[in-house]
Amino acid sequence: MFRLFLVTSILIVIIHAETTLEDRIEKGKERHKQVVGTLVNHIFTSIEQRKEKEAAEREKLKELADQLKPYVDETKKRIKGEQELSEIDNALEEAQMHLAEEGDANAEEKQAEIARIRDEVNKAKWGLMDRLQKILHGKYKPTVETMKKSEILNEITGTSSWQSATWLLLFLCVLLSIALIAVLTHQMSKKSDYERLKNNSLM
Repeated sequence: MFRLFLVTSILIVIIHAETTLEDRIEKGKERHKQVVGTLVNHIFTSIEQRKEKEAAEREKLKELADQLKPYVDETKKRIKGEQELSEIDNALEEAQMHLAEEGDANAEEKQAEIARIRDEVNKAKWGLMDRLQKILHGKYKPTVETMKKSEILNEITGTSSWQSATWLLLFLCVLLSIALIAVLTHQMSKKSDYERLKNNSLM
């Protein structure tokens, strides 16, 4: 009888122990699943947050680029205008040197006219450079009077003030180029006449 009781007790303890071990294994598996799930969710959340942050940064950069685009375009136009004026000034300087070498009777008058044109070109060039520096350093702000004049010019021409200024500068460049060609052509004709007279006198 005692042996039967002892065997029964041992079996109950073993069964209870096995059940407890299985429960512990199941609980361990459940905790493992929870930990893994939490970790995966955290990883996906971090990835999504990083993507959102990168998208926001790209959007800010795009907005900044859009804001700076007018200044960049204006700077490019001014630099191009300065280059064109520098080329014209160099051509006028060469014309002055050519006149000095030829020794024409009207050379002084022509040189004075070219010098006056060069002064106008340099004033325009330095004015563009000064305004460009002010824009780059954020110091240039159009006054109310300037804005009113710009609006009036826009109404008259039907185009923006920058377009009007560009066309005006282009017209000035063409006019100066024509004047330069005329001066050089006149000098070449004078030189030809001088050489013909010289040949006739030698003959």
